[in-house]
Amino acid sequence: MPLSAKAEYLKARSVLTNAFKAELVDQNKRQELTKESMGSLQYTLPDLTTFNSSIVDQMPWERVSDLDILEDVEDTIETNLLSLINEFLSPVALNPITGSTLPESNQLLFIDLSTFSTYFYALATGLPRFFPLRGLTPAYLSRNRLLQALTIHHESFSSASASTDADAEAPTPLSQLDAIMSTHNFPHPARASATLGFLNQLVSSTVPLAFWTLLRIHAHDSTTLLPELLAETKDYAKATQPPPIHPSFPSPTNLTFSTTLASKCPLLTSCVLETLRLYATPSSSKLVTKNLSISEAAEDVVAGGAPTTWLLKAGDIVDIGASAWLRNTDPRLHLDPKTWKPERFVNSSTTLDEAIGNLVVDEEVMQWAVELVAAFVAGFIQLWVLEPKGGKEKKWKMPGEKAGSVMAVPRGDIRVRIRKREIKVIK
Repeated sequence: MPLSAKAEYLKARSVLTNAFKAELVDQNKRQELTKESMGSLQYTLPDLTTFNSSIVDQMPWERVSDLDILEDVEDTIETNLLSLINEFLSPVALNPITGSTLPESNQLLFIDLSTFSTYFYALATGLPRFFPLRGLTPAYLSRNRLLQALTIHHESFSSASASTDADAEAPTPLSQLDAIMSTHNFPHPARASATLGFLNQLVSSTVPLAFWTLLRIHAHDSTTLLPELLAETKDYAKATQPPPIHPSFPSPTNLTFSTTLASKCPLLTSCVLETLRLYATPSSSKLVTKNLSISEAAEDVVAGGAPTTWLLKAGDIVDIGASAWLRNTDPRLHLDPKTWKPERFVNSSTTLDEAIGNLVVDEEVMQWAVELVAAFVAGFIQLWVLEPKGGKEKKWKMPGEKAGSVMAVPRGDIRVRIRKREIKVIK
């Protein structure tokens, strides 16, 4: 945030945050965004990999994921899973919010957002660009490109509002947010900084959650988990194979989501919530405006001890995000909290939104992310088979993790095999 605009931003921060969350909190608006994203999933997920060796004929997400087509295994590729998911899922999540112009005019947008999220805390602490931390210099370059691209994008909003071009892009949540910033006389670089924070929150909520959920499902010891999920989601994410038009050219696979059946997938929802519980690292803090005291509840007191009382003074900063992480890994609240248990939330008495609110701080964004990730995972397992590098005989190796701005991010990418799942041809 430019220093010249920092004071104005802090005054209007709550207004901007509320306006941003309103697009995701309001049930009708959230459903509208999710519907558009799921429509994109239906169209693009069958082409997650095209098996084209020429980079010219590959999809954008294939080009950045170091894809290799295996010659000795039919219709199978090896690729970097995180890079593939990031470049595939980011536009599905963001395009309904930003419009298509921003990503189309910035080819490195999603790679830069991923880099920014991975090094969020290093950048936030203000470490100098040439500090001896691997990846920090590229992270600075990514942030600079993002701010420059978003500044130009916000300038285009101002130009569009002054014109009467009938071909102008339809209003989006981002353009509406820009209008609010305009009323507070934010300069365009300040708008870019605020928008980067919002976009980072969206991408950091969806991509790592999808990555860890997909990996955990396939790496789980149980041999029945994946078959159970396939059976549970077959009507929610329905994959069909039309008959070929020509014997040499099979028809594309069709994927259709029945959103009304999403609530009929308790195991899928539980898998996503369990991943959220285990990997959420929210970064949220609150400013104490007046003195107050907080006393420990009787049921939280350590056996034999007395309730503890904390005094918070006006001006103190309270780290809400850290408390959420501690609560999610507390053995008094979760049995065996360091273990990923797919069935943990299956029989939960709370609603989905309540369950998410119990796990994270900014539940408005995460409610939208969980719906989107559940759809992505359901569609993926219906269409594709995921195996470790080297084939199904090999064991899965979970990558290490480090704190991200919303979810833990892997310390490195992981090579996997992906092939098409056999789907019975409709006659």
